[in-house]
Amino acid sequence: MRIFKIVGISVILACIMLVLFHFSGQTAKIEETIPQNPSGNIASDSDHKVIVYYFHGKYRCYSCNLIEHFTIQSIEERFSDELAKGSVSVKALDVQKPENKHFIKDYSLYTKSVIVSDVRGGKEIRWKNLPKVWELLRNEVAFKSYVQAEVNKFLESVES
Repeated sequence: MRIFKIVGISVILACIMLVLFHFSGQTAKIEETIPQNPSGNIASDSDHKVIVYYFHGKYRCYSCNLIEHFTIQSIEERFSDELAKGSVSVKALDVQKPENKHFIKDYSLYTKSVIVSDVRGGKEIRWKNLPKVWELLRNEVAFKSYVQAEVNKFLESVES
């Protein structure tokens, strides 16, 4: 009986490792540059930019990796032209790294979060936490639509 428990646990751990390995390869396109702070010099005075952040810690579960994966995909699928022009960017940052800890206070973070930031003339003028990413995690289409709609709202306000 004990051998079955050991084998079962081993199989579960192997599956978790495979999933984590799979999603780690999916994030290769993400920017790992770190701005000095959310209102720091990110763009020149004439630039308008929407930055989508995914904030995480060092250790991440399946759900945390999935949020990052869906967030990146939603931006790449809907905003490829804006990504190429630099008017939209997506960044995953580990808030446990010393240089990123300030984001916890800056954005009132209490868990892994997706934040959309509106930067004009090099200064962040507004931002929004997207808490529904946790609720929509099991529905990829709804998740992506939610993130895309929120980013689109920020882009529309930049263009006006």
